[in-house]
Amino acid sequence: MPSLALARRRAALIAVCAVRALSTTSERLRQLGRTASIEIAPRQATRYAELAKARPSAPRTVFVNFVDTEDEHFAAVEAACAVLREAGLDPVPHVPASRVKNAAVKRLRALRDAGAASALIIAGNDWTDICARVDDVAACAAALLEMRPVFAGFPEGHPYVPRGGARLAEKLRAHGGSVVSQFCRDLPFVLDAWLDATRPNADAIFVGVPGPAPRATLRRFYDLCGVGPSAAVEAVSDDADADDVVAPARDVAALAAYLERHSVDDASVRLHLYPCGGVERCLAYVEGLCSGNNS
Repeated sequence: MPSLALARRRAALIAVCAVRALSTTSERLRQLGRTASIEIAPRQATRYAELAKARPSAPRTVFVNFVDTEDEHFAAVEAACAVLREAGLDPVPHVPASRVKNAAVKRLRALRDAGAASALIIAGNDWTDICARVDDVAACAAALLEMRPVFAGFPEGHPYVPRGGARLAEKLRAHGGSVVSQFCRDLPFVLDAWLDATRPNADAIFVGVPGPAPRATLRRFYDLCGVGPSAAVEAVSDDADADDVVAPARDVAALAAYLERHSVDDASVRLHLYPCGGVERCLAYVEGLCSGNNS
């Protein structure tokens, strides 16, 4: 039977290990907060620039979405990029290949001149075989305009392309660049394998999670984005209040654990927030991460 002194030493060692683990987790959360990115709509650019000025912890990399199909929407995206760059932020506009038509270089140059050094190049929901190809638009960005391409990634697999992971690797090897992921149903169970497969070819990976939002709002976004009910944020509990605000704690903890296991100390793996419940909720969440208060 161990002596009382030995038992105390063991208890003290366990306590020290627990403190170190907590300290490590807190530092990884702070790392994710410091390097986080966010997505906004073009109309939100001016307000976001004001919020970022008042909140130093606000994400500096700002993806600007492109949801309208009219040509005039490009002007709104360009203007948003200019506002964000003027505020000292790093705008990353979405560029749907389906909507550049035969003017990819012209469209990309306008975005570059507005302050965008990178562009998220996607097919677009309205893409057909007669549209420009993602690879062609990416080639214009990287080779002709020296813009850094960003591609969409799907941790659970592409909803329409059976070999989506292989296609992503091909695009990265051909053009370089980074990846921003769609959020998924249960990130902790797919994260490691997907990141391990994607990291070798990517400059950086922005791991997408839904920002804090009411459960009912999250359900609508999952349906809209085709990812279904998300166990990762427990948004589908039948006995839960639909108005409860749910934070992506489980997703973020899984990402922090990955950083620790793989000793990722740089910004090559980052947190990306989709503001399902509003931009200001996301900024408050990131501020908490930076201070070590969110998990």
